[in-house]
Amino acid sequence: MNIYQISELAALLIENLLMVKFYIDFFSFKKKTPLNYFFALLTFITISIAGTISLQLGMTSDYGIVIALIVMIIFGYFCLEGNLINKIIFSIIAFVVIAVISILTLQILSMLLNVHITTLIDIRGEYRIIVLVMTKVMFYVFGKSILIVTKKQEFQLTIKEWLTCVFIVIMTLIMLTMIYKIMYTVQVSQLSKYLIIIFSMMLILVDVIIYGMVLKLSKSNREEMRYKLMESQIEQQEKMLISVLESNEKIRTLKHDMKNYLMTAIGLIDNKEYSKVKSYMLNLIGQEIDTIETFVTTNSQTLSSLLNIKLDICNKNKINWNVEITSDLTNISDVDISIIIGNLMDNAIEASQKVKNKPFIDLKIFDNKGYVNIIIKNKIENTVLLLNPNLFTTKKDKNSHGIGLMSVKRIVKKYNGMYKVYEENRFLVVNIMLKNM
Repeated sequence: MNIYQISELAALLIENLLMVKFYIDFFSFKKKTPLNYFFALLTFITISIAGTISLQLGMTSDYGIVIALIVMIIFGYFCLEGNLINKIIFSIIAFVVIAVISILTLQILSMLLNVHITTLIDIRGEYRIIVLVMTKVMFYVFGKSILIVTKKQEFQLTIKEWLTCVFIVIMTLIMLTMIYKIMYTVQVSQLSKYLIIIFSMMLILVDVIIYGMVLKLSKSNREEMRYKLMESQIEQQEKMLISVLESNEKIRTLKHDMKNYLMTAIGLIDNKEYSKVKSYMLNLIGQEIDTIETFVTTNSQTLSSLLNIKLDICNKNKINWNVEITSDLTNISDVDISIIIGNLMDNAIEASQKVKNKPFIDLKIFDNKGYVNIIIKNKIENTVLLLNPNLFTTKKDKNSHGIGLMSVKRIVKKYNGMYKVYEENRFLVVNIMLKNM
């Protein structure tokens, strides 16, 4: 293996390493486990082997790209956070960007060095190493810049915004490829080269401007979602207040009427009508006490009232449930914990109503190493996260998509906590940890 072949192999390995790294940094691991890191390494090795074999056999790089795309999408689906469609689009954009950078680099070097493009793409040419170094440096700078911008902007594109970015990048690639073909097949003057480079740079500049507009639009959409989030939280607080007031009113009414109930019972006892006393008391228990049945009791009266209402809904819809609360929730606001549990229970009930075979909801709240751990599971018949990773509501009010979970995530962030959603043994599991400050 000569120096040129070693250079090509090194460039391929660096390119694939950067691609896998940016992929992971952009979406993040579902769990930072040794197994996921192993799969990341396996992905890097697989796409590198595919690229190496395609080059060694003299095939076009398309074969290696297709294999790499498939491997990266599989890796992203099983190991990384986020929507599967977003991962597919991201992978496509990554390879298109590499192609754009390569073509633009060839054009710039052809002008600066005053050599034909055929000289630059000759793997045994003296300029080839310069081309490889520049393309990888530009790819690193571009990828790092995108990551910095996206992290700073709390970047989260919708499917339409993703598709817009894909269309822009692909159209840029097509136009740059046409320019590349012209420069490759036709001997052009130095002035023409300058004009071509200027046109190419302007094309990239237009892409950057459009990308900025997409980000601005995305930010505007997020601001609108925040307003809806505030409205949703106010609505949740109003519901909780009403439920507490209703519960208190029932208790006050019962206390007020209890005197009359007891006086009636005493009168029957004085008359030695014991069978009537028993019948009267049983009737009282059935008609009055049941109306304020308490399923669970917590340190938070607000949470207790809210949970009992949700569990009553479960019973009416024939949804089996289990609730275990051992945390005293001392350092968690009543409003915050109720918003979390209210939204999670609403989602679980909505999903359970679609389960035909023994729907079941399991809620556990317990202390765990300085955190309040909230785990809610609901039975599912088919995978949910594949087609609906953001757990959008399926109700008719499409404008409220994701508002409930946005409220939950906002509170989790407030308590420096963690939020995970996954599927396990035909259950959808939401696992939340709040710092017990």
